[in-house]
This record gives sequence, structure tokens and C-alpha cells, in this order.
Amino acid sequence: MQRPTILLATFNGERFLRQLVDSIDGQTFAEWQVLARDDGSEDETGDLLERWAKRDSRVTVIRDGKRQSPSAASNFAALLDEAVNSDGDLFFFCDQDDIWEPEKIEVCLSAIENHNASAPLLLVSNLKLIDAQDSRDLGTFWDSNMMPPLEKRTTAELCSRNLYPGCSMAFNRNLLELAAGVPSGVIMHDWWLAILAQASSRIIEVPRPLVRYRQHSNNTTGATKWWRELTDLVQGKGRQNLLFCQSFDQAEAAANRLVVRGHNAAADAVNEFCTLARLPRGAALRRMWTLGIRTYHPALFLTFAFRLVLLHRRLRSSAPTS
Repeated sequence: MQRPTILLATFNGERFLRQLVDSIDGQTFAEWQVLARDDGSEDETGDLLERWAKRDSRVTVIRDGKRQSPSAASNFAALLDEAVNSDGDLFFFCDQDDIWEPEKIEVCLSAIENHNASAPLLLVSNLKLIDAQDSRDLGTFWDSNMMPPLEKRTTAELCSRNLYPGCSMAFNRNLLELAAGVPSGVIMHDWWLAILAQASSRIIEVPRPLVRYRQHSNNTTGATKWWRELTDLVQGKGRQNLLFCQSFDQAEAAANRLVVRGHNAAADAVNEFCTLARLPRGAALRRMWTLGIRTYHPALFLTFAFRLVLLHRRLRSSAPTS
């Protein structure tokens, strides 16, 4: 039987944490375990976790005495390292402010049942968007986030966009061991896993929303509207330009990891994206089109193409020569 292990990262999350805990306690599949790691919260989050662990032996609170930074990515990276030493074989990222549907674990177990456990495997589900009070249904994540058609969800596309929030993910031990030891150049833990999974094996999709994904001002990530991409480009927002450049560093790190672990063909697929940073402008745009990056949405295509041209010098100066 699969042993689902929930990786819960927290930081100042007392406002919503009780609802999350109740939704995990209410899962129809009860043989789960939780690895929870708090990143130095200044509210009651740590106490809430300790009380949960005291009343439920399935919950372990990691007390490593380290504060990575107030960052979801670094907190989850630390949890991946902890999970390698666990007895789990299926793993779930868990955000402190979401609500799991009662059948989430059961549905994910059923969806992966007939897939090859010896290959890295990532499952992603749809999400139901809710407001901070869980009083309004805001649609689904896949409908709101400009998801590409299935045939367009290539390795190059996933290198260019973080398509899948961590709270939508379940992954096997092979993918865990490939991803753990997250290098410093990685932007987000979930993006890192998606690139590695798509390049080395496959991603299974469950269209059913299995999490109520809360949208509020403190989200690390959230649903994105296409017009925000254009607005950020026109306004020349430095953070978005920085993330664009960092996405190539992240892809290089993924290619390197795949080579080290013997996934050479997968590394070649990632390097197709990385070459965009090394080519002259015109050749880079032609390669972008050939790879099909964002060709399913004009606004997304144009923002990526403009950044590729505008930031070309910065990309080429930092790109490896081979």
C-alpha cells in the first residue's frame, strides 16, 4: 500500500491553518503522515502544529532550529531533504492556507495506481479558486491561468512558465530523489519538480479540483491573468525581468541535475530551452517559435518574445558557452 506523506511548510499561518488541519484530518484515505516544518513564525503557528502532533501520531513537526528565510521555496526545499529519509512513497506539497477536498489523497492514489513506479512521476490536479474567507467561488485555476493545450505542455514550455502550483502536486519517491538537494538557482520548488518530471518522464493530470486554493494578499503565488503579463512588460517591472533571466539559470540547473543522474535525453530537452539565451536575437526568436513556446496565446507569446529581445544582452553575458 502507498504511504502518502504530506509536506507542510508554514510561516505566520495561524489565520488559516486550522481549516487546513481539519481538511487533512477529514481525508477519506486515513493512512497518511505529515512532515511539518515551520520557518520561524512569529504568531501561534508553531504552537498549533505542536498541538496537532501531540494529539495525532501521524504528524511530525521538524525541529531543526534553522531558519532558511521567510520563503516558501526554501522551506519546501528543506522538507524535500527531510522526506528522503522518511518511509513515504507518495508525497504531497501542502500550503498552510488552502483547504483539501475530502477525497484528495484517495483520488490521487487511484490516478497513479497503474503507472510505472520506477520512473519519476508527477501528478497535478486542478484547483478551485476561493477568496480569503472561502465565501466566493472564483472559478478554477486551469481556466484562470491560461493553461496551454495538452500537446503544448512541453519541456520547453514548462521551463518558460511555472504552470502547476505545489499544492496541486503529488509525486513519487523517484522524483523526490531526483529533485531533493534543490540548488540555489531554483526559483520555486514546484517549478523545479515540474521541469524535472516533464523532461525525464511524464506528468499525469487530474482535471478535478482537489484543493480550494485561497487567493489573498499574502499568496507567494496565485492565479495570473494574461493582461498582467502585458502590464508588467509595459511598466518594465524589474522583478518580472529578473525572474525571466533566472528561469534560464533554473533550466541550466535542471539540465545539470538530469545529466548527473543519467537522464541525458531529458537534459537535451531542457537544453533546447537554454539555447535561447545563447543564440543571436533573430535565431532565438525563430527557435522560440519552433519550440512552440507560448504559441497558444498571443499575449503570452509577445511578452516572452519581447523580453527575449530586450534582455538579450543580459542573457548572453550570463549564459554558459557550452
